[in-house]
Amino acid sequence: MKILNPLKLAIIAIFALVFTACDNNEVNPLVVGDYDGTNFSTHASTELAIGQQLAALTAEAKKGRANGTVVSEETLNNLFTIGSPSLKSTATSYFAGKLEGNTGFMAELANASGGTYTPGTPSGNGGTYGGFLFDENGLEMEQLIEKGQFGSVLYNHAVKLLSGTLTPESTDKVVAIFGANPTFPNSNDASKHQSPDKFAAVYAARRDK
Repeated sequence: MKILNPLKLAIIAIFALVFTACDNNEVNPLVVGDYDGTNFSTHASTELAIGQQLAALTAEAKKGRANGTVVSEETLNNLFTIGSPSLKSTATSYFAGKLEGNTGFMAELANASGGTYTPGTPSGNGGTYGGFLFDENGLEMEQLIEKGQFGSVLYNHAVKLLSGTLTPESTDKVVAIFGANPTFPNSNDASKHQSPDKFAAVYAARRDK
């Protein structure tokens, strides 16, 4: 039986924690011995770019929260497919199929945008309600698009990185795709930290103290 490096196990465990219930309390910045991330930006340029692409797609989807604002399905699709690698090429084929197409999450979000959602019996295409955008069944497509990619894109990419020997370069890459950085602020508060946590790292920071 193959025994995984302890750091690999820790990274996998932290990713797994993201998909369980969490509170909103953050803890102090982490101190990680024997890791300084000196060449972090260089080593993790691809992973940082993937993160920026996901942030751009999420920001576009969030525009639909504003009353009367229509989000273009074409724009969402473009943000999903541009880049090398793109979010689509990094994602699992299963989840990519969930996002695209006439009945995909991006089409559903675009159809719901610009309308008004009324809780109750499903009707129409959905719309805004209480500052959020829902489809006709009360599902928040924006969250399905973003959080689904935490697993299908970010975790999927991390698993491939962890399949080989763990090196300073691959460690930097995994830290970046997790949404953290070598300072490990354990917080997404940009007013307190120059490089706040993003993506899965935000939720890990809210876990058990």
